[in-house]
Amino acid sequence: MDKILEDSLISEPVSDGPKPFSALDINDVEDFVSNKIQNSLANPSWKILDVLPARPLQTVAVQGTVKIPRFSARYELFYLDAEIDKTRLYKACQDLLARNEILRTVFVEDEGRCYSVVIEDIQVPIIEYEIEDDIETFSKSLCNLDVQTRMPLGSAFVKFMHVRAMSGHSCLLFRISHAQYDEICLPVMLRQLSQLYESAPVEPSTPFSAYTYHVLNNALPKSLPYWQNLLAGSTLSILKPDIPITNTTHYATSCTFDISSRSKDTTIASLPTAAWALLLANRLKTRDVTFGEVVSGRSIDFPSSSPVVGPCWQYIPFRVLFQPSWTALDLLSYIQTQHLASSAHEAVGLSELLEHCVDWPATSWFDSVVHQDVEHVENLRFLGAECRMETVYPHMEPLREWKFQAFVREGGRRLEVEIVTVESWRGVAEEILGELEGVMGMLVERAGERLFGEKG
Repeated sequence: MDKILEDSLISEPVSDGPKPFSALDINDVEDFVSNKIQNSLANPSWKILDVLPARPLQTVAVQGTVKIPRFSARYELFYLDAEIDKTRLYKACQDLLARNEILRTVFVEDEGRCYSVVIEDIQVPIIEYEIEDDIETFSKSLCNLDVQTRMPLGSAFVKFMHVRAMSGHSCLLFRISHAQYDEICLPVMLRQLSQLYESAPVEPSTPFSAYTYHVLNNALPKSLPYWQNLLAGSTLSILKPDIPITNTTHYATSCTFDISSRSKDTTIASLPTAAWALLLANRLKTRDVTFGEVVSGRSIDFPSSSPVVGPCWQYIPFRVLFQPSWTALDLLSYIQTQHLASSAHEAVGLSELLEHCVDWPATSWFDSVVHQDVEHVENLRFLGAECRMETVYPHMEPLREWKFQAFVREGGRRLEVEIVTVESWRGVAEEILGELEGVMGMLVERAGERLFGEKG
């Protein structure tokens, strides 16, 4: 094994961090890497720099990439309005892989467990297409065709395609799996691609393996007691209506609320979570609700001054045990306090909570999850060429939960909320959206009033 470690460190800067392969809970690491992992790679000659257990949501995303429907396969389309230096662009794509180890990470399974395998060098050829016209239609059709091709374990999920029209306009297609990014780091990589093309200073970043080692060795052991205490005696709140699901097509309904008169004593981020907690309490006639919330996973005490490039995001539980005397402002304050407390422990995955912290059924998943909007890259420049960005998901994710999404508008004066469920539950979603109007009115306009009647 020492020879593998020595070879691995030759091409990577030596740091004071954990030794490669040290995250593996395997008796004979050398045999495991040489005979199991190496032989599971699409190219057995690839040089392995490290092998780590995949994080919980990474494992979900890997399955959503290798199997149909491939809901974790995402395509970023760069529409370029002028002639571009093809050689320079292709080099920038390869340099992006060289710079970010998560793009050189492939995934394998052994005995039901998923592993991330960091490869020293992966050359991803750029597939070229020359067409007459209508770049946009062809590029989107190409996404729909490509997603049908196999993306097996052990192979590179990253792919580049370049479509050029006779007019000189072109489109670069960048395929990536959600096992390799989240919505925080993807904009970093997109900007890096532009910077690499322009030979400009490149935005710094931190490898995902460094983050994973920190989570496994430091954050996880410290976080389990917090979650054990918060979730003691809890159960997941179930919103599912007694209506058969005959149509699984996604259905979304939205509304925008004026929140300009809200109390400034709490953050806007507290508002959507408070609204969903209060709605569940009213609808389920309970004073103890637990649901999911999407978090960045980046608020833990990870010592890095640059953004981690990799899927740090998590679904974590949010529990509200309502008190009879609470006003809307009390609820908002409680939400903000729990947000702050949980942020230090947000790197824990649901499977780890199920194993160590709660007595929920082992197959539990959140019935509803609160999402809050993050940054999106819509335009870039490539040496004077305007570049419009578009994201394509050819396959929709099979819904396992209600999604309650929030988008801050007009500099914080308005809040757009969206409920996503299946088409069969359209009527229930519209009912919930109507109920949210009263809930938001309470939280924004009548924050000093008690939430419940005298009997609580």
